[in-house]
Amino acid sequence: MKKISKIIIGTILLVLANILFITITWLKVQFGDVKFAEIIFQLMIPLKGSNISVFQKFGIFCIIVAILMAVPGIILAIKEDIRLVSALHIRKKYILGPIKLWRRFYPLVTTCILMAAVIYGLVSLEVPDYIKSNLQSSTIFEEYYVDPKEANITFPEEKRNLIYIFMESMEDSYMSRELGGAKPYNLIPELTELQLSNTNFSASGKISGGIAATGSTWTVGAIVAQTAGIPLSIPIDGNSMNKYNSFLPGAYSIGDILNSQGYQQVFLVGSDAVYGGRLNYMSQHGNYAVEDYNYAIEKGWIDPDYHVFWGYEDQKLYNNAKEELTRLSESNQPFNLTMLTVDTHYVGGYRCEQCGYEYGDQYSNVIACGSKQLVNFISWIKQQPFYENTTIVISGDHPTMDSKYMKYKPTGYQRKVYSTIINSTVEYSLDFDRNFTTMDMFPTTLASLGVDIEGNRLGLGTNLFSETPTLLEEMGLTELNNQLKRNSLYYNEKLLYKY
Repeated sequence: MKKISKIIIGTILLVLANILFITITWLKVQFGDVKFAEIIFQLMIPLKGSNISVFQKFGIFCIIVAILMAVPGIILAIKEDIRLVSALHIRKKYILGPIKLWRRFYPLVTTCILMAAVIYGLVSLEVPDYIKSNLQSSTIFEEYYVDPKEANITFPEEKRNLIYIFMESMEDSYMSRELGGAKPYNLIPELTELQLSNTNFSASGKISGGIAATGSTWTVGAIVAQTAGIPLSIPIDGNSMNKYNSFLPGAYSIGDILNSQGYQQVFLVGSDAVYGGRLNYMSQHGNYAVEDYNYAIEKGWIDPDYHVFWGYEDQKLYNNAKEELTRLSESNQPFNLTMLTVDTHYVGGYRCEQCGYEYGDQYSNVIACGSKQLVNFISWIKQQPFYENTTIVISGDHPTMDSKYMKYKPTGYQRKVYSTIINSTVEYSLDFDRNFTTMDMFPTTLASLGVDIEGNRLGLGTNLFSETPTLLEEMGLTELNNQLKRNSLYYNEKLLYKY
């Protein structure tokens, strides 16, 4: 009985170690430099609305492989003879010793293997760095944060409409190296032309997008950064879901500002907006009408049983956006339509009927298709009566998490999200390229609407049309990220919880 107990305990520990090794390796392969802070955030939100099929498939695969990997160890722990060793024609003295030790100390050895797996996970996910950063204090908010609610901002007499398009995982690296990308060819020529012929904050002729700093490298964090000028950070002691129902209660976003100015606001997304807290954030900061996958079913845009990828694909999203823009433009109120695409989400994206087969992998074809669909949508907007008084901001939410796809980038290449502003009231007239993060899009978007911002800063963002340096230009990326990773009493007390 004692021997059986030892084998059962050892086997459980061995399988758990295998699961941990496989899971951490899979996370690193699939999501590249995924940070522990993002994992913490994802664990603290409901999975409702997410595309969990890839995780379900992996879960089944992981358990099966972990058990299969443990089988040889189980056999060696149970087997009493050495016929297997003899059959392999291996000199017994080199292997009998380890086998005997394995059999005798099976639970102890597997405990050590499990501890090694834990250490591997901690190091791979940079958990010590996360803990260290949270134990350190930062005063970046005390020194640089400009409370938008208290800032002196002035709107023009005739308020302009805003269309803000978050393009899932769209980044400059998809362009050719000559243009500032990382590929030998240009995967998104339509978006490139759109960027070069409109505002892109570059004076050199090369594309210059924004860097996703710490706290803005996943969709919800990216939305917060670009609309409120702050990162999305969770302190080391966590954040219970009852508190999380109030999403950044101390933040004041572009949605809040435009709502106070009488704007109609719509957030259009083809997935369930509950996922990631998007519903809470958009409804609580600007009173957006959230029109997501569930809304599309209620509205009759899609059938009740229709579901692909994360909900419904972008070609339908653009058609729905046309309908909503037409409706919004018929009112006397200015409007803000903010939308989030999804087809270019990892892994591999979603291939719709409009996608071609020009490239050898699905993701490249989906990205190229996304470029064409977006530019066709912009062409439609330009033909509408409301376009003359409308500014369009197009921005990737964050760089893609598909790390296997990004192996082509040169060593040391700085990935940046795609960004451009169309029909801005102010032109970019500086004679140098801006070095900026996506947090700078917050005041920059308002400036493009003709809004005057005293001091040219809101949140931690800087108006890129001005000569005021961004925090990235002042600090450099390493120091800025270090400051954003650290624990901030101001952020926790006045933005995250608002005690």
